[in-house]
Amino acid sequence: MKHKKSSSSTLKTNPHFFKFLFPDAFAILRIPKKFYKHLPTVLPKRASLVTQICKIWRVNVHQNEEGICFSSGWSEFVKAHDLQLGYFLLFRYEGKMVFSVKVFDTTCCLKDYALTPCEPKQPTFESSKMPNLKCWTGGRQQTACNRKNSYTLGSEKTTKRITGNTDPVTECERTIAQYHISSAYMNFPGMFCKQNGLTSSRTMKLKDSENHVWTMNFNYNSFDGRLASGWINFTKKNGLKVGDKLKFKVLAPDTMLVLRCRRVRDI
Repeated sequence: MKHKKSSSSTLKTNPHFFKFLFPDAFAILRIPKKFYKHLPTVLPKRASLVTQICKIWRVNVHQNEEGICFSSGWSEFVKAHDLQLGYFLLFRYEGKMVFSVKVFDTTCCLKDYALTPCEPKQPTFESSKMPNLKCWTGGRQQTACNRKNSYTLGSEKTTKRITGNTDPVTECERTIAQYHISSAYMNFPGMFCKQNGLTSSRTMKLKDSENHVWTMNFNYNSFDGRLASGWINFTKKNGLKVGDKLKFKVLAPDTMLVLRCRRVRDI
């Protein structure tokens, strides 16, 4: 498999490219055309992605008239790393079709993977075929097992610490982003939904601190769960603004408690 642009086999510096996660980037991820000059003249059929938790993932490399992209295996990478709409991914090319990947969530900060994502079955790498690289963590190699951070879901942290048990995390904090208002929905990470059995569409009751009940539709797909119809009325009645922080707690499969943790002051 060939592409038009060629490059020198020696990389003096590690080239980078970044991608924002829009809806069309969950099935495949297109590599920017300007980046092609850094890739081998004859493209291998597969690439390797090394994340900040030091896991190695294999994805297929596909080329057509629209360009070069990561195809088969990419959607599994997305699910395992709980990637959400609006996330920012930074790719650093290590050579030999190996990319180090940093994931930034909607807080614009590095996503904290305090738990190791489930890794799909894949062939073991031969060390002689891999470039000499360390996990991209500021020069120090780190793994998930030696971190003592809060368990992160989506763009916000939950209130539980990792204690070795498998109890579901029932609370999730979300910061209101512009798309939560303009697109009229509130989304929750897929991992959070799976842990609480929220894996199908249903009618959801949202209770506030004053025991008011708001009824809205809850929709689930393989990437996340969303409060949709009825959400926009909730935001208007409660005067929610971008930057407000809410805490959601699952009380039952069809009921959530919502509390406002922080309110943005009027300017």
